[in-house]
Amino acid sequence: MAKKGRKTKSETPRVKTIHINVTEAKKKKLMDLAKNSNTTISEFIRQAIDDKLRRIENPETYTSGANLNAEAFFEKILEKQKLLEQKNNVILKRLDTYSQIVNTLSILKPKVNGIYLKDKMEKVKNTLKAYEELKPKKLEELSGIDGNTIKDILAYYNKNFSITMKGGIKLNE
Repeated sequence: MAKKGRKTKSETPRVKTIHINVTEAKKKKLMDLAKNSNTTISEFIRQAIDDKLRRIENPETYTSGANLNAEAFFEKILEKQKLLEQKNNVILKRLDTYSQIVNTLSILKPKVNGIYLKDKMEKVKNTLKAYEELKPKKLEELSGIDGNTIKDILAYYNKNFSITMKGGIKLNE
């Protein structure tokens, strides 16, 4: 029991005493460890008992190297490895899907551009039919089609158009 006026470090007052016998060497070791921990030997032993009780009550939280079950340890590693392999497989599938999408788009792009440009090309043709030759800016203005699209049309349908010596665009009939 604690002496009168002395404050105890634990939350609940200690009312029971346990006597233990240890060798002189163990007592010296305990005293040295308590001193290094800046506590009394009694408090050091109480903390050691509390720690041991926590480890027994929560073995999954407090697994020391000495008490570690190697089989359980390797099972946890294998579980984590399987999880990583599953995640890796998902990533590989997504990369494969991405590659397939890129390949499909590279095949479709010229076809889609052709369909899109065909409609615009008809507008450019009709504008050029009304005029023999037009400068790119004037063709852009009269057809209502932006300059980049006109350049794409000229590149895609290059047999239908020609560039004159004056820098104009004319329709090949």
